[in-house]
Amino acid sequence: MPTSHFGSRTTPQADLADSALHYGNQTPCGNPERTSIGEPPAGYEQIFQETIGRHGSRSQTKDSREKRALKDWQAASQQDALTEIGVRFYDDVLALQEAEERIGYGRLSMVGALEWFGIGRRTAANYQDFWDRTVAAEPHLRLERRTTDSGLVFTSGSTSAGRAAIKRIQRSGAVREAADNVLRRLYSREHVDSLSDALDRALDIYSMYVIAPGMRGETASTFERYVPIADAAVLN
Repeated sequence: MPTSHFGSRTTPQADLADSALHYGNQTPCGNPERTSIGEPPAGYEQIFQETIGRHGSRSQTKDSREKRALKDWQAASQQDALTEIGVRFYDDVLALQEAEERIGYGRLSMVGALEWFGIGRRTAANYQDFWDRTVAAEPHLRLERRTTDSGLVFTSGSTSAGRAAIKRIQRSGAVREAADNVLRRLYSREHVDSLSDALDRALDIYSMYVIAPGMRGETASTFERYVPIADAAVLN
């Protein structure tokens, strides 16, 4: 196993996560030894390269979902509404929070560092001739950050029709049933029925389920016991 430059702790390979577990866009993209590159046609000469990739596995952007989930758990505990599995949830959340606070919220995890290290390594190996020519021609490369405006325009592309479609999906019976199944892994039926926003509460738990694989280098905490795979596929 490789060791991350973030510390001396040995880090699990990023490509051990199974996409069949429905981690959605948080599925670690992996750090494979190599990738298969097709042969270009005769006469092809590379003059430009752009890397498009996910931002890399990292901690949650903020702890609001975790705090709300802990508050829900404490309320259920006071009402003696925890299941045998649900009793363990509190400690799992605290373990995840401790790891996130150690590296900072929204920061690259060890697995995330492996992912991007692998992208850089494979890029250099696959396109070494191109990079050798580029560096020789431009010894003083200048990197500029031009993402803010693009990000704002991209966000504005979220139309009212799109938001309405999301709400329509969230109101579907399958989504509501999946949320109910997740919550009932932790809490009694009576407690779940008393929640006014069960879907949001279930998504709080699901958010920790999907973030955990990318945090394996920092914590052994996992939330697989709380989210059945069939329900993860619906909430994905």
